Amino acid sequence: MSSRPATLPPQDNATTALYRAALGPVGAPYYLKVFGRFDEVGLPGPAWNTMAACFTLGWLIYRRLWGAAFSYAVLLAALGAALWFEMGPWTTWSAQWRWIAAGGLVAVLWLLPGFYANVLLHGELRQRMTEAVRQAATVQQAREQLAAQASGPWLLGLLVFLYLVLGSAAAGWWWQQSRGRPVLPVPPLSVAPVVAEPAPVAVPAPPPEPAPRAEVAPPEPAKVEPEKVEVADAIRVRVRGHGVAVGMFADPANAARAEARLRDAGLPVLVDPVESSRGTLTRIRVGPLDDRAAADAAARQIRALGLDARVYGP
Repeated sequence: MSSRPATLPPQDNATTALYRAALGPVGAPYYLKVFGRFDEVGLPGPAWNTMAACFTLGWLIYRRLWGAAFSYAVLLAALGAALWFEMGPWTTWSAQWRWIAAGGLVAVLWLLPGFYANVLLHGELRQRMTEAVRQAATVQQAREQLAAQASGPWLLGLLVFLYLVLGSAAAGWWWQQSRGRPVLPVPPLSVAPVVAEPAPVAVPAPPPEPAPRAEVAPPEPAKVEPEKVEVADAIRVRVRGHGVAVGMFADPANAARAEARLRDAGLPVLVDPVESSRGTLTRIRVGPLDDRAAADAAARQIRALGLDARVYGP
């Protein structure tokens, strides 16, 4: 097993010194170890960099990788605009595929800089070192030139401050959005009217016009049967002529509000309870009206009140 010398050759010492000067005072030991491995192998490869993965844009700016920083900023701006203005094919995807795509995008934006940022920085520093050695007369002058180009702690502090400000602003905006979302009020008529053909059903509602009770008053049968017949006859009388079907309501309170709106508008209102599989519904109509034109005018007036209206004829 061969043993390595205790000290590096002068050429390696000069290269390390140039690396240290180009890197600046922040993070030099870590990068010297990684770059030494790259130079020893002769080919840079993936090496994890947590700062580059978590703070990619700030890391690129601090290391003065301007081209990569500009490209990354444009990419983030394009993605942000696409999300904010809902542009792109992702708007037609299902929620599940949107989450999958978002997770994949975050993984790419996080893993790619994390594994290959050192490769990018190594290549850029090699170019700077080569240019500095070409322009300087001695290695010391090249080191001074590289040290003057390197970023100092002040830039790191500024970037940390900007990250804190932007992060606090984003967190505050998100908190306000989550707390300030208005709760949509429940509309007065929460149950949509059921559009159905009015059918003469026996109901326990009194007729609006007195029916000839003297003709239907048998003493022996139960009173329920003739009352149903009279109500059905009265309903059949009411539906003669033109009218407007407003709807059927499962909630009596909603039906009462709809009836009040119609009566306040000066319309003749017919209210019938109807038995159905859903229970007792309240049917509301407007009529009887003289002709089709009067029914159409009433329908327009009803729709202006925010209710449904369907004209029917005799």
